Amino acid sequence: LADLEWRPAFPPREGQLKKCIPLSLLQAFQACEAIIIKLLSRPRAISTYHLRTIMLWACDRLPTSYLTEPQNTAHFLLGLVDDLNHCLLNKSCPNFFLPQIGR
Repeated sequence: LADLEWRPAFPPREGQLKKCIPLSLLQAFQACEAIIIKLLSRPRAISTYHLRTIMLWACDRLPTSYLTEPQNTAHFLLGLVDDLNHCLLNKSCPNFFLPQIGR
């Protein structure tokens, strides 16, 4: 039990937010998710949960006008990879709903 790490989850809120994510960012998320599953499945340092958290932070940080532009999909993919790299280097991926958790 000492090896278990608990993390809070907010499925209803996460589901509501997912419906609001622009298609171009969602496509970048799916591409990044495929990369993670293919290349980084062992060791299990990151998961879809981490990537989804990073995506929610990107939505919060970036202007809506930028998020809704379909031609930005490649930029979003690179941004998600960059943000993921930042989280791994800093060993921190703050929870979107409770930022003080995951630091």
